Formats: sequence, C-alpha cells, structure tokens
Amino acid sequence: MEHEPIFADEIEVLRTAMLPRLELKLGRGVPISTKIPNPRPSEFVRLVSAGGERKNIITASPTVAVEAWAADAPTASRICRVATAIVHSLAGELVGGVQLGGVGTFSLPQDLPDEDSGHARYTSTLSIDMSYIDTL
Repeated sequence: MEHEPIFADEIEVLRTAMLPRLELKLGRGVPISTKIPNPRPSEFVRLVSAGGERKNIITASPTVAVEAWAADAPTASRICRVATAIVHSLAGELVGGVQLGGVGTFSLPQDLPDEDSGHARYTSTLSIDMSYIDTL
C-alpha cells in the first residue's frame, strides 16, 4: 500500500519561518500575509502561491511570488531583497515538520509599482523544495 504525503501549506511554512528573521534583519516588524491587508500598512510583504511541481512521493517544489510594498521604491526594494535572501537561507531547515531544500530563483527582485494604490512594490519569484514526512 502506498502512502500519499499530506502536503503542507507552503505559504504558511514560509511565513512562519520568515517573520522573525525579517524583523531581525530590518529592525522592525513587517507583516507577511497572502492578501493585501486592510487597512493597508505602510510596509508589508505578500507571499503568493504561483504553482510548482511535485518532484517525487514526498517532495514538492512550490513556486512562490514574494511581493514587498512600501512608501518608496528604495524601501520596497530593500524589503523584497531581504525577504528573498531569507527564503534562500531556509534551505536545509526543518519548519513545522517540513524539510526545506534547494531554492531556485525565477526572477530577481524587480520594480513593479502598484498603480492602484500609488505605493512602490518590488517582486521576485522563487521555488523551494519541500519534503513532507506526514502521510496518509
């Protein structure tokens, strides 16, 4: 009988691991969520699941967009670059029962202003191998 893995919520795994590191590196708390917060803070990070692939019975490689908003482009760029570096630094860690592996970069942080709000936004796109222990 085969055992199918119960794949974790990749965004929640990353958010949990990233929050304390982002605060430590930036010297201030910056919210991380999957939606644009309401009310909108002056700075925040949004993680968006963008597909991915299953590599084998226990490993998936989700694709995640990292978006950083701020009042100005240099700050949004810095937050996005720090958040992207943090994802890369997670390789080899165990987070909530999920073993994190190699990280690939599809797109380095790029300026993508939010025309609706007028806020600066930078975005990058990554993939990260995640191996799961919990099975059916």
